[in-house]
Amino acid sequence: MNSSILVEHIFFNSRDNILLEGIFHNAGQPDAVVIAHPHPLYGGNMNNDVIGLVERAYLEKGYATLRFNFRGVGKSHGSYADGKGEIDDLMGAIDYVGKNNSTRIVVVGYSFGAWVSAHIPKEMQPEKLVMLSPPVAMMDFSTASAIPSLKLVITGRNDEIAPPELIEKHLALWNPSADLRVIEHCDHFYGAGLPKLKMILTENL
Repeated sequence: MNSSILVEHIFFNSRDNILLEGIFHNAGQPDAVVIAHPHPLYGGNMNNDVIGLVERAYLEKGYATLRFNFRGVGKSHGSYADGKGEIDDLMGAIDYVGKNNSTRIVVVGYSFGAWVSAHIPKEMQPEKLVMLSPPVAMMDFSTASAIPSLKLVITGRNDEIAPPELIEKHLALWNPSADLRVIEHCDHFYGAGLPKLKMILTENL
């Protein structure tokens, strides 16, 4: 990890002007990753173990990183908005890293964060989108159409919220060329599968 990276506890605006809290590692480089956390109503926040692992994986490769709390979580203002407002939150995060000289932006969404990421408008599509455990068995993805930026989907073999077989069916619509990686003996929360998850992310940067 580059010791010159500046770590900032920041606040920025969503697209609809809700003040959001985030942790920004500014690498001063054009490559950046925005990381979206699990469901706010089930305890999801930017300090989730999987979110932290994603941050470390990208930091070690010299990326600027932004993990943030959706509205109503932590010190972020506002309240849960059924996913629709959270899309504005994610777009605000993408805006923020873009204003900090990042021109190649990756978005990594975990669980609920993957659902939000699947709804990024076409004109805001990042350089690359990675979904971790998209909750296809719990949330309605019928409003998500083709996602040209989607390159990688990762889930656990034993994930009942993001079962691999159901994800495969959705990939046909999202992006048939995207890679699906399945971690054996792993559920929605990864647990002992975290090292394997980091290895897959690193291999696909």
